[in-house]
Amino acid sequence: ESLKTRYPSLRMTGETGKTLEYALSREFRREIRDRTVNQSIEVIRNRIDEFGVSEPVIASQGSDRITVELPGIKEVDRAKDLIGRTAKLEFKMVDDKAMDPSALQAMIDQAEKESGVQYKEGSKFSDYLTGINAAAKGKIAETAELAFERSAAAPGAQENFTARIPYLLHRKVELSGEDLQDATVGFNPENNRPEVQFTLKPRGATVFDQLTANNIGNRMAIVLDGIVHSAPVIQSRIGGGRGVITLGQAQGEKAIKEAQDLAIVLRAGALPAKLEFLEQRVVGPSLGADSVVSGARAGVIGCALIFLFMLFYYRGSGVVAVVSLCMNALFTLSILIGLDATLTLPGIAGIALTIGMAVDSNVIIFERIRDELSEGKTVAASVSAGFQRAFTAIFDANITHGIIAIILMSFGSGPIRGFAVTLLIGIVTTLFCALTVCKLIFDGYIGTAKGEIKKLSI
Repeated sequence: ESLKTRYPSLRMTGETGKTLEYALSREFRREIRDRTVNQSIEVIRNRIDEFGVSEPVIASQGSDRITVELPGIKEVDRAKDLIGRTAKLEFKMVDDKAMDPSALQAMIDQAEKESGVQYKEGSKFSDYLTGINAAAKGKIAETAELAFERSAAAPGAQENFTARIPYLLHRKVELSGEDLQDATVGFNPENNRPEVQFTLKPRGATVFDQLTANNIGNRMAIVLDGIVHSAPVIQSRIGGGRGVITLGQAQGEKAIKEAQDLAIVLRAGALPAKLEFLEQRVVGPSLGADSVVSGARAGVIGCALIFLFMLFYYRGSGVVAVVSLCMNALFTLSILIGLDATLTLPGIAGIALTIGMAVDSNVIIFERIRDELSEGKTVAASVSAGFQRAFTAIFDANITHGIIAIILMSFGSGPIRGFAVTLLIGIVTTLFCALTVCKLIFDGYIGTAKGEIKKLSI
């Protein structure tokens, strides 16, 4: 009864003599699995959003799988590395007093020889790290562990091997990624190399301040996913909760991308479990050609019918509407290109809907002009009054559409968000083209005419 009260998630699975066997209940295991999958999806989504992929689709598949669709992505390997990092950040003190670097390297060489644990380029570094720590058990203190800083291959090293700088660290984690508030990319003023500058939360800043004050002259290792990124000597007390993470041997653009990716995964948070890539597919444009062609054909047919209707029903003024609608579509596409957006089927649907909304605006304006002309006003006065009196109705209608688009963009994901973005851009271009472009064309026509225009083709 005491165990049930203190550990409600445990269930007794067997009894042997005086020994009771307990295990986690099925419901608790299912809850942990579901929570892990959901949390992983949110972390992946945050990373992808900061990576800049438009309309990503991230969803669970079955009980323990996640599918990630990234339309328009070109750097596939970089995206995979960004998604799969666990981003477990830890700050640990280096135990330099236990043994000097040469003795530490000799101990590691002996442990590798005795256990057969070897690291080859391309294999999982985490597997090697676990194996070498198990092999070093008894040779180092129980409160210590081995870690490595990966660097460029040393001159004369065996091909496909990576030189590793060993560290003997205290197991105690002084600070972790949970204490991190923000991470940004900066440049070292001394060598102009990119680095990741981080800021700690108030609790972490207090611990960091006290930790550096008590360990002046000692080294503190910054460990990410079991790999030491830097181990600077603490020269003085560091207040304010700010620090930097230096990078490896990458140069130029590669170093900047490495710093950007590291900052992204630190800001987005750590994955609750390590991901294993099971399958990767690159879907070329030929597989989606039918859908793209069908969507484009539907859009073209719809626009053509709208243009024909406007020309037939509004005559000369219909030409003005067609010009305005064409400019509306061009402005929308230009903004999408400027945002480096990938035009998908929901985006095409958003553009088609934009054209339909723009026609509504033209119809309202033209009908107001016709009402003014029927009251006996001049063409110039009718056009001016038509635009002025139609403004409120057009503005109100587009504002309500804009509210819906903002809600879809805020709470939707993937294709829904892509549709909302295209729709929101279309609303802005519709207001501009209907109220400004059309008015300029009418004013230009009236202003360049010889004498006062007696009749307007509308």
